Amino acid sequence: MAKPKELSKDIRNKIVHLHKAGKGFREIAKQLGEKRSTVGAIIRKRKKLNMTVNLPRTGAPCKISPRGVSMILRKVRNQPKTTREELVNDLKRAGTTVSKVTVGNTLRRHGLKSCMARKVPLLKPAHVQARLKFANDHLDDPEESWEKVMWSDETKIELLGHNSTKRVWRKKNDEYHPKNTIPTVKHGGGSIMLWGCFSAHGTGRLHCIKERMTGAIYLDFINVMTYDFHGTWESFTGHNSPLFVGSKDYGDLVYFNADYAMKYWRDNGTPVEKLRMGFATYGRTFRLSSSATEVGAPASGPASAGSFTREAGFWSYYEICGFLQGTKLEWIEDQRVPYATKGGEWVGFDTRESFEIKARYLQDNKFGGAFVWALDLDDFAGDFCGQGKHPLMGHLHKLLNIELPPLPSTTTPKPGQTTTPKPTTTTTTTTHEPGTGFCAGKPDGMYPHPDDPNKYYDCAGGKTFERKCGPGTVFNDSCKCCVWARH
Repeated sequence: MAKPKELSKDIRNKIVHLHKAGKGFREIAKQLGEKRSTVGAIIRKRKKLNMTVNLPRTGAPCKISPRGVSMILRKVRNQPKTTREELVNDLKRAGTTVSKVTVGNTLRRHGLKSCMARKVPLLKPAHVQARLKFANDHLDDPEESWEKVMWSDETKIELLGHNSTKRVWRKKNDEYHPKNTIPTVKHGGGSIMLWGCFSAHGTGRLHCIKERMTGAIYLDFINVMTYDFHGTWESFTGHNSPLFVGSKDYGDLVYFNADYAMKYWRDNGTPVEKLRMGFATYGRTFRLSSSATEVGAPASGPASAGSFTREAGFWSYYEICGFLQGTKLEWIEDQRVPYATKGGEWVGFDTRESFEIKARYLQDNKFGGAFVWALDLDDFAGDFCGQGKHPLMGHLHKLLNIELPPLPSTTTPKPGQTTTPKPTTTTTTTTHEPGTGFCAGKPDGMYPHPDDPNKYYDCAGGKTFERKCGPGTVFNDSCKCCVWARH
């Protein structure tokens, strides 16, 4: 039987005991029948490590240098979807030639494992916030309210081949880290598109969509919000609603104009007759941070809040009219819109002149019409701009040659029948008189007139302003706006 390579524990202990008794290496080796070199190694190990057992061996030396290991670990942490072949090529370019097996073993020794990438919906931060807000808003809704809700979903199914299968290098419990997942988008264009829905009453039928799902065919019209392209969320001045791209626009800013927005919808298949272009009766303001005053000048936030709207960075048209006193209106030639500056404040807005240019553009491109945001931001009372009531909307009305539909008539007498007016009854009610008294102690906002549905009160800072809706309309307290009267 072959002699074992490693000495037993008893033999090692005897060597130590005899050495402590004063015997030399040669004498111990002769007495125990071992080599002198072996006895010497045991004694030296005892003196150095205070032990006689053999230490575990590390195996074959790593073929990848510490610097190479650090390089591939750094790349895998930043890009978990990196393949072993790509890492082998990276090491080869660095002067180290190894196999894919060696790379895989090295990563596993550092706690990384090759796993299938989890698929998660492609949600941007705005989508996440919107879903979270919806959940919080409806957290306490009664159970019966969900019986009126229907949910729908669509899924693309690949009929042939793999559906974006990927592997990633990750540690345990890191499967849903954004770097370790594959964003999935549900859309048309694949081999087959399925659409279904469900509600509190059960699931609906599954439908196969053979063409593109185009929402425009289900809508009577689409209001394209061609405003709010620029505002105080930016560090430079820009017009709220430019018609065309500006000479100082670069990168994604070349898309921030009404012309691009309207034609984008048109060129992607929306019928032009369904597209409504937005006209703004307000402006976006900035506070200048340098002596420059042109478009694109550095800005450090919003201008002061308006006296009535009281929102930083936002002025109604009737507030802008007050700002224009004592300053000069400037014109942005390439974007066909005006702006003004005074006292380090900058505002971009629309006037009747820019409305006229936009209306001509709308008609030349045969778009379906226009809408205004918002009715109460125009000088509806005619008290501020010296241009009469509703100067912007009234001018747009004339430019588009809009004819208002006739209001429904009351009961019509038959031929030969005469009508006798009913006697009127006068009732006396206690109401708040117009003036300072009505808004005293009330929060700012709009309130219905107690006697005349065509009028309403606008409260601002405790002061009372009596406003009047247009002909044929009444004030609606639920939307705080003027609507057509119902007969």
